[in-house]
Amino acid sequence: MLSYLTSPYSIDPQSEMIMNKIFLSLLFSLSSICLAPPTSQASPIFTGEITHKSVDEFISKYDGLRDIKEIIIFSQGGEVGASIKLGQWVYKKNLDVVVRTMCYSGCANYVFVAGRKKILEPDAFVAWHGDVEQKDFRELARKYEEISSRKEKSKISKTDQLFLETNKNKYRTIKVLGRSQAELYSKLKLNSEFGRIGQEPVNYPSDGWILTKKAMAHFGILNVVVPDNYATVEYLSATPLPAFINGGPFVILDVDNSGNIIPVNLAQINGSR
Repeated sequence: MLSYLTSPYSIDPQSEMIMNKIFLSLLFSLSSICLAPPTSQASPIFTGEITHKSVDEFISKYDGLRDIKEIIIFSQGGEVGASIKLGQWVYKKNLDVVVRTMCYSGCANYVFVAGRKKILEPDAFVAWHGDVEQKDFRELARKYEEISSRKEKSKISKTDQLFLETNKNKYRTIKVLGRSQAELYSKLKLNSEFGRIGQEPVNYPSDGWILTKKAMAHFGILNVVVPDNYATVEYLSATPLPAFINGGPFVILDVDNSGNIIPVNLAQINGSR
């Protein structure tokens, strides 16, 4: 749900986190110089982590401009509520979303899908790894509500009471963000399963997943423009960034002739483990 970045290298977690932040910071700082130019001179560019502060500053800067047709984004995701807010703004402004290099996690869940047209620049990718409706969050919410219901009728155990106290804020956050997500997806006419399809009904051996253009359309993500051979092993292997972000290959999901979501590179993923 958030941008937990992992690396294929065997180093301690703290050093790994520092390396990831340095690597991504360098990419974000160089993106406006080294990558393809924006498709419009007036196009605002959002780079880096999506936080309430960064989103508020971005919207404050560009909300009053009328000639904006698109937003260019290069982001590893970030705070769910902030990502939903940015997605809502993109939808309200009826903007295209142009992905520069990558759009991952909350960026993919809420900003990319909100675009009038979704455009991937050469070598860019969009990837998912869960949302606020994923299985572990749903199970936590169900357990919290079940224990709360029992507590109203009779005394509960110390273990159950501790569960309620420990997970009170998490439960409230899941419910609030779940409603915000549902509201956005309803406006966009999306099937929300795309945000957890790599985890259920099959939990694939990869931390994240990438959808082909056909698979995106299967969930209602339409008006997508992608580079040639997008969402293929060859495309993702051309740059080390996808595997670096995911800690190994992303599972690529497509749609078969019967309308079923299928993986296309399990042999590659299993061979990398």
